[in-house]
Amino acid sequence: QLALTGAAIGDVTTTYGTPAATGAVTFGNIVGADVVNANAATIVGGVNSTSGNLRAGSYAQTVAGLAGGADAANYTFGTFTTATNNYAVNQRALTVSAAGVNKVYDATTAATVTLLDNRIAGDVFTDTYTNAVFADANFGVGKPVNVNGISIAGADAANYTFNTTAMTTANIDKRDITLTANAAAKVYGNTDPAFTFNVGGLGLAGADTITGVFSGALARAAGENVAGSPYAIAQGTLAANTNYNITTYTPGQFTITPRALSITADNKLKLAGDPLPPFTATYAGFAFADNPAALTGALAFATPASAASPAGTYVITPSGQSSSNYAISFVNGALSVNAAPLVVAAPSPAGTNSLIPAALLASINSGRDQLPPPTVSGPPTVPISFVAVQLSNVTGGDASAEASDPTPASSALQSTANGRVNSLVTVIGGGVNLPAGVPQ
Repeated sequence: QLALTGAAIGDVTTTYGTPAATGAVTFGNIVGADVVNANAATIVGGVNSTSGNLRAGSYAQTVAGLAGGADAANYTFGTFTTATNNYAVNQRALTVSAAGVNKVYDATTAATVTLLDNRIAGDVFTDTYTNAVFADANFGVGKPVNVNGISIAGADAANYTFNTTAMTTANIDKRDITLTANAAAKVYGNTDPAFTFNVGGLGLAGADTITGVFSGALARAAGENVAGSPYAIAQGTLAANTNYNITTYTPGQFTITPRALSITADNKLKLAGDPLPPFTATYAGFAFADNPAALTGALAFATPASAASPAGTYVITPSGQSSSNYAISFVNGALSVNAAPLVVAAPSPAGTNSLIPAALLASINSGRDQLPPPTVSGPPTVPISFVAVQLSNVTGGDASAEASDPTPASSALQSTANGRVNSLVTVIGGGVNLPAGVPQ
């Protein structure tokens, strides 16, 4: 028998998951047209994947013995193994795709996807990605999503090549929020404050702010009177941008509180014996174009004084007016009652008594307030300082009527004459007799 030499096994290249026969075995010294068949070559060191496919890689091939042939009995053959790994299993191209996951607006471009692939059934590995991003963060339907950093890992991952990026689409849905108006108040007559509200539901996303998200403003029901409050605070023109969906709005209450208004009795002055003067008051605190006519009730005054009250200070107490729009405070005034000064209508004809000359009497009669120190000339000449001349304990008639009363009336008067106080003078039919001891 002829020992076969020059054995060779043909190269084979295939792809993972695609079975391929080993290479053909040939010999270098078969005689003429002899037919000699070797056994099929086998893979040296081949290992299958989880799915039962020869793992990707390069392998040597080996053959042992003859399988037959018409002339095989004339030959002998042992074994042969290729010197190089000439059976190549290339990695399979894996397509990793992404399915976008819809999300609610969150003010970021971050996206979530689910990875899919076309692996051979039964193979075990995991697909992952580094990030997935929308082109922008705003609400939209079917928005493009870029997936980056795709990789696979696991028992059978080495049998595949794969794409590292993918593209898909997903929705960014509006963010559901609720709005609740805050209670507000103002004092009657003041300008309305800016109305505010709280955001509930999912709330504002990320760094979004009230001013950045909302336009328009809340509005309240019309009315400026305290009696009509609380007024409802409605949504008005307030609206959110397209990234948000206002699901519910809860109105607030706007309260108008009374405005402080003072009614102060004006201070008054009268002389003892005179009727009470008309009382008046000063108003402070009206809003808008309001005036006393905006109040209900009639303004009234009370005082313990009367026309006959002696000199002194008496309280004037205002009352009687009210309004739901005003918190009214009544402030008392003061009525000052001054003692009535001596009134001499005209001098009487010269008598046996020494009277103040007519010129001085006329000066006294010209006013009821404090007199400047007069100088009287003509006999008799009497310098007198009149700081005040006041009636006190008048008996026998009213001094103011003495000019028309021919009957002398003796009165006790307080006066200041040449610096003396409480000197007695006598009213005689319109004349004043000087006190005893006063130089005539």
